[in-house]
Amino acid sequence: MIENYTYILHEKINDEVINKWRLFEEKNGSTIFQSTSWSKYWNITYSSSHNYIQPVIIFIYYKSSLVMILPLCIKKMNFNIKSLTWLGYPYNDICFPLIRDNFQFDEINFKHVCKEIINRLKSKLDVIILNNQLLEYGANKNPFLIFFKSFKSNINYQITNKVFEEYKKEIGLKNNSDVFKKIKMLKKQGEIEFVFSEKKDIRKVSNFIFNNKISQYEKKRKNHIFNNKFNRDFIQNLDQLDGVIFSHLTLNNEIIAAHVGYIYKDTFYHIMPTHNVKFKKCSPGSIILYNMIKSSFKLNLNKFDFTIGSEQYKDRWSDKKNLLYTFIKPLKIKGYAYFLYLIIKINWIKFFKKN
Repeated sequence: MIENYTYILHEKINDEVINKWRLFEEKNGSTIFQSTSWSKYWNITYSSSHNYIQPVIIFIYYKSSLVMILPLCIKKMNFNIKSLTWLGYPYNDICFPLIRDNFQFDEINFKHVCKEIINRLKSKLDVIILNNQLLEYGANKNPFLIFFKSFKSNINYQITNKVFEEYKKEIGLKNNSDVFKKIKMLKKQGEIEFVFSEKKDIRKVSNFIFNNKISQYEKKRKNHIFNNKFNRDFIQNLDQLDGVIFSHLTLNNEIIAAHVGYIYKDTFYHIMPTHNVKFKKCSPGSIILYNMIKSSFKLNLNKFDFTIGSEQYKDRWSDKKNLLYTFIKPLKIKGYAYFLYLIIKINWIKFFKKN
């Protein structure tokens, strides 16, 4: 039976949409990257970008009961390709549809309602790209990955241990004992302190992160994200976002490492760390990370999420690894060409990593 599934598509993020979305979000599991506050902030910040076309917020109902929210948008990719993708690109590190807890989709109905949505939007699109999705979140499984073909696109590391002393013994001390030697080394140079930044210090900490990130990118001669005005605005104004948390490590009252991330529901999200390269030998990045992890346990959070990326340090500090998957569906010739370009690009990167 296919008549049980219906949907409503919203092309504006207005108060009515936000209120219904927030109520659903509060009652069911969700990540920070599909939350109302994060999506609203991204939408406002990104609205002036020439790449951004419009939001596409889809509410899916089963027998008149809301069971899924898809926070999507239409944006221009490389080569002027119009893509339907998750709202929040490129900062939505982990993606997962908002689903009513413990609701089970059946394949026939889900594919049918997806087909209806695609037919409605097809004239505006070249391709659908639903990137970096978790297979499951809490008790919910991702129907896009269960019912459609996808490919592995990245890794997500997490700390899920609930007791700090157990974690420290099993992971922290076992894999990262060097951090305590670095703390002793740094203490020989003066007084060190880790704090969650107070409001009066946030602008100073934000500028430290911004300037040191640029310095590190330019030293490596990378075409870095802060060349783009949107990316600069997004990072520099993060203090306006609910749930954002800044932290910093000082040596004799001088900031030598800092981090900006999020606390959302029961999770600490590790987002953007940086440090002063003058203190590289003392590993201030590892020291501030250890203190953030320790603090997340003190706050009784259930999870420390390293978000996206296969960096070795994330593997060393974590006790759980999730694969992330991307679903791509070309709709027109340009979309098929772009899909082929992505496949070649991915295989090219894999080749160079092996060699």
